[in-house]
Amino acid sequence: MTTWAQNTFSGYGTGASYNPYLVSSVEHLIQLANDVNNGNSYEGKYFELTDHMDCGGNTLEPIGGKEYTNEDKSVGYYKFRGSFNGRGKPLVISRSNHLQVFFYGSV
Repeated sequence: MTTWAQNTFSGYGTGASYNPYLVSSVEHLIQLANDVNNGNSYEGKYFELTDHMDCGGNTLEPIGGKEYTNEDKSVGYYKFRGSFNGRGKPLVISRSNHLQVFFYGSV
């Protein structure tokens, strides 16, 4: 399992409750999913969606839920342990194959 030394989100903000990371682009969502699915849980960090977002044809992986194997061969799943405030803004994720889509894979 990868251990992250620090939270390195590229959006504005510090991740504190009074100054959350601002998620203002599809790229920010992709980064959040990639970071969590590679071991950065963002535990104790806060995120806020800035506006309506349509992810269009972008392929988005669920945030968390990726499997990893521990040294003792047991299986675990990366989890998002931060706080995400959508502020009531729509987040549109569409898939042409009509599969069910999950925003969070594991929290």
